[in-house]
Amino acid sequence: MSHGKPGGDWKWRVALEKRGQYEEILVKQLQISVPSFLREDEMPLVGRKYHIAGYGEFRAKGGTGIVDPEK
Repeated sequence: MSHGKPGGDWKWRVALEKRGQYEEILVKQLQISVPSFLREDEMPLVGRKYHIAGYGEFRAKGGTGIVDPEK
């Protein structure tokens, strides 16, 4: 869940990793249609964070983030 919620509706922070680079996108809802797993990371200055992770193709449509299997 994202703490930065512009307008109160954008709740999920999606971190995309591509070739060692990261991009963050905020979405209102999130649909995950691939096998996923939980990660626990110790973040400097923040502490312990929990993440849902999976491998797939991401797209955003009307404020909803969708993760589908890679084609």
